[in-house]
Amino acid sequence: MKRNRNSGIRYYMAEIVILIFGISISFLLNEWRLNSQAKREQIKLLEDFQANLKTDSLAISQIVKNLEIQQKASLTLLQLKADNVFSDSTTLNFLRTLSYSPFTPTQITYEQMKSLGASDLIENDSLAKQLVSLYEVSYKNVSEWTGIDGAHVKETLIPYTSQHMPFALYLNYSAMDANNKKRFMLELQKDELKYILQFLLIYKASTKAVFDATAKSIAQLLHRIDQELMILD
Repeated sequence: MKRNRNSGIRYYMAEIVILIFGISISFLLNEWRLNSQAKREQIKLLEDFQANLKTDSLAISQIVKNLEIQQKASLTLLQLKADNVFSDSTTLNFLRTLSYSPFTPTQITYEQMKSLGASDLIENDSLAKQLVSLYEVSYKNVSEWTGIDGAHVKETLIPYTSQHMPFALYLNYSAMDANNKKRFMLELQKDELKYILQFLLIYKASTKAVFDATAKSIAQLLHRIDQELMILD
């Protein structure tokens, strides 16, 4: 009788052990599945950021080139002498000052991450903070300075041009007659325009400096994302 009771206790104990083992395995498998899913989602998120940043990097590279051209054009006009004669290069430089370079960052992935509250998917806190800093600080600085540069062109330089420069169809100053070409060169010598060009040069330089810093941040981020993806792979 005692033997049967002991056998029953061992049987029930074995069942409890098997049950606990089964539950533990189930929890471990579920945790593994969740971790695997989180890893896949993190990889996808980082790859999407990588694609967005590469697109932005190419756009910024072209904008920086444009700003360099616009800076050079502004400086050349400021250095014109009173005896300089009309030339196609002078008109080209003036036309270059009438342009500006707006920038719209590719924020699809960042906005999705914010709306879904998925920032925790990126396990590397330092990398996550660097991404947030790019979108919330660097890109906002870029937006501010491109806005200042664009406003100066649209609200000051272009109105000045329409009011003071001789009329030329489609701004084709090279097609003007000799008198208007002479007038065009005289207008370029006026202090009012030189002040406008001087501030334009300052704004272009400041905007380029912000773009250069942002381009550097993007390059560093792309490198860090590459490293993180190699670890996760």
